[in-house]
Amino acid sequence: PILTQYFIKELNKKLNKSVKGVSKEVMNIFLKYPWEGNVRELENLLEGIMSIQDMDIIEIEHLPAKFKTYKVNKAKKTFSLKETLEDMEIDLIIKALEETEYNISQAAEILNIPRQTLQYKISKYNLK
Repeated sequence: PILTQYFIKELNKKLNKSVKGVSKEVMNIFLKYPWEGNVRELENLLEGIMSIQDMDIIEIEHLPAKFKTYKVNKAKKTFSLKETLEDMEIDLIIKALEETEYNISQAAEILNIPRQTLQYKISKYNLK
């Protein structure tokens, strides 16, 4: 959390922006993410988001697709089968895309679905 705020403050100066921070959901994702590139990976991610888009708070929709697999489901008293299946579908699509270096035809083959269906789901879940 401290590094995230530090980088946002520095990038606000560098990019002439006024981002206030990240949402709780994004912070939870950041805490779960393994950060193989360490501090530099976090800085590069924030700079990429802040340089392309204008926002007050960085939300989950601003993150690249790979971060959405670390989304924390809020604790609920009831479980939605539809939401759970969608989350699983998103995870599988992202894994197939990463494994094939984002080759849609190969990812569709791995998932055993038509290419057009995969393109529709990528658009539906905003995984571009």
